[in-house]
Amino acid sequence: VSLSKPVAALTVLHHRAYAGGAFTRVDGRDVSNILAWDGAAVRSVGAGVDAPVYALTSFNGKLVVGGAFHRAFQQRGAALQSPGLVAWDAGSETWERVGAASLLGSVHSAVALGSSLYIGGQFRDVSAVGLSGVGRFNGSHWDNMQGGVASGRVNAIARSLDEIIIGGSFSGVGR
Repeated sequence: VSLSKPVAALTVLHHRAYAGGAFTRVDGRDVSNILAWDGAAVRSVGAGVDAPVYALTSFNGKLVVGGAFHRAFQQRGAALQSPGLVAWDAGSETWERVGAASLLGSVHSAVALGSSLYIGGQFRDVSAVGLSGVGRFNGSHWDNMQGGVASGRVNAIARSLDEIIIGGSFSGVGR
C-alpha cells in the first residue's frame, strides 16, 4: 500500500485495519485522510473526513476517529458536522456523532477503557459540558474530568489496569 503522506494512527476493528493521517491518495486512488484494509484490498471509510486524522480506537463496536477535521462525509456525499470527533458504524456504513459535545479544536488521542471512551487533544467544548483538552464519554454522557487540562494539549492517553494516564504539554490538571 502506497500512501501520499504518513499514517498518524492505526487500529483494528472487525478484522479490518484502519489507518488515519493527512493522506489524500492510496495506490493511485483518492481517499480523504482515513482508510480500511481487509487484508486484500484498501477500502474507503465513507467518503472520509475533511482534514487530518490523529487518533483511532474502537468503542462500543464502532470506530472512533479524532483529528483536526470539521466534517465526515457519508459514502453518498452528505456531510456530518462533527468537529474533531466522529464514529464510524461499519455495519450501517455511516458516520455518527459521539455524544452531544461540540468541540472547538482537535482531538489527538483516544482510548477505550471498560465502558468509557477517553479523548485528549487541544480543544474546548462549546456546549454545556465544559470539556478542556481531555474528556470521558460513558456511552451516553460526557464528563469534563474535574475541569480537564489548562493551557496546552494532551498528546497521548494510555490505560493502566483501571486508570488512564495522560501526557502532553499543559500547565495543570483539574480546577
